Amino acid sequence: MRAHSIIEALLAEKQLGYLPQQEEDAHLRSWAAAMNSLGLQPVTQINEQDRGAFLQQMSNDGKTFSDYIFGPGLKPGTIIAYQADNTKKVSEDLSKELRSQGFKVPVGAPMSVAVTLIQSKVSEDISRRAHEEKATTHTELLGSNPDVDALSKLHGEQFLAQLPAATRALVKGIADYQINPTTSSIRGGRRELVLGLVKQYDPSFDQTAYNSRARVRQDFTSGKAAFNIRSLNTAVSHLDELSRAAEGLENRSVSWWNTVVNKGLTVTGDPRVTTFNVAANAVESELASVFKGMGATDQEIKAWREQLSASQSPAQLRGNINEAITLMSGRLSALRAQWQVGMGKPADFRILSNESRNILNRLGHTDITAADTPGTPAQAAQATQHAAPQLPPAVQAQLAEGQATTFGNGQTWTLRNGQPVRLK
Repeated sequence: MRAHSIIEALLAEKQLGYLPQQEEDAHLRSWAAAMNSLGLQPVTQINEQDRGAFLQQMSNDGKTFSDYIFGPGLKPGTIIAYQADNTKKVSEDLSKELRSQGFKVPVGAPMSVAVTLIQSKVSEDISRRAHEEKATTHTELLGSNPDVDALSKLHGEQFLAQLPAATRALVKGIADYQINPTTSSIRGGRRELVLGLVKQYDPSFDQTAYNSRARVRQDFTSGKAAFNIRSLNTAVSHLDELSRAAEGLENRSVSWWNTVVNKGLTVTGDPRVTTFNVAANAVESELASVFKGMGATDQEIKAWREQLSASQSPAQLRGNINEAITLMSGRLSALRAQWQVGMGKPADFRILSNESRNILNRLGHTDITAADTPGTPAQAAQATQHAAPQLPPAVQAQLAEGQATTFGNGQTWTLRNGQPVRLK
């Protein structure tokens, strides 16, 4: 076994601050004694990121640094004895070996000279390996010959389109808070580079808010917000049925005349009045699901249904349908605001389905469908600058829509369309 390999191994382990976690304390004390017998001092010029990458690889492989150099057969007691009995020989062997590798070591040089040279070599080797890993990571994430200058000027979808497919999926997943960035390895500066790409794609991305924003996304995919979105689209579909049923009644402008005609239709077995009432009840039921637990709005829905009648004039029927749509529009705006406050950027999806959009457009509510437009990462920076103020969840839970609440610090807040607004 070459003497410099032994010393290099011990230097590397002490330099990296590595201790095998699953070894007995006695074994660790033996290693410490072996290193102390050589008078080795830790080297400090290795940066923490490179050190962490090596420690992670050793942990993943279940090896010590010395295993990489000369295998698992090294015994610390052997090193102590060898050093104590053969100090001069170690120095001579080591000097000879180093000279054969190009190191300028004088004949008979003291051990300290050899140790200093080995320390430098270990540092250079680790730095070289770290540089090679970073180059490999750069190629893996950006391709073999990326136009870095051109990429640095792009953002959003234009930037994303220039990345390799695998990197594109990773960046998009992290920016959407669907992939936790901590799952990316720190080796070769991978995580640092990935986060830089994510931030360039979407300037609003905030790693420190990952957990809270991931919960918001989950709410919109499988939680209460997702249920609200489904109910909204179902309610729009029922309103379409109600609108068509109202047209099918062929009512006139005089309500008492419509009452007489509809009574005759029902007596003769015509289904049009029944169809209208079924559609109206379906709209009421779905609106109740949309606004469940929202107090005043529940009363509005009940009042809306009570005033809706198959005997109303066409203008009255259209007015009632428009009133229901206005109620839903408020909830739609609140959902968009909820997303933007929670995620720090506009929603990158439409809340309304294509069918709902077509229905609302047919009913003349193009303003609602126009407002339901997906945001893009290019708008993220502006959205971040003008985002509504955020409050701790426990504080925001005390706010009510349209009601002023004053806290102990003298500040007064309210909710407007689901967003916290400071009044003073």
